Amino acid sequence: MICAKEGSVKFNGTLHTLLSEYSFITKEFREMMSENFDSEEEAQRLLKRAYDLGCMSDDEMDKELELLIEKFEKSSAAEFLRNLFFGGAKHDPD
Repeated sequence: MICAKEGSVKFNGTLHTLLSEYSFITKEFREMMSENFDSEEEAQRLLKRAYDLGCMSDDEMDKELELLIEKFEKSSAAEFLRNLFFGGAKHDPD
């Protein structure tokens, strides 16, 4: 049995049983995602990304997070938030 809740995962059973459940979870999750995304390809891409992240070491995840933060800091969304919270027009309370 595979039981997951809020980042905590418990495994109970034989390797064969766990692999079977993992396969079934992946299949059902892919089908649910395909119904909620624009395409099957997008669902597959997101599942592969989640799998790849799950296979990373803590150090690899830290590096990935650093890269994502750097990418965000260079984005127009980050510029918008900087202007919104740290610049732009000053509010003059009457």
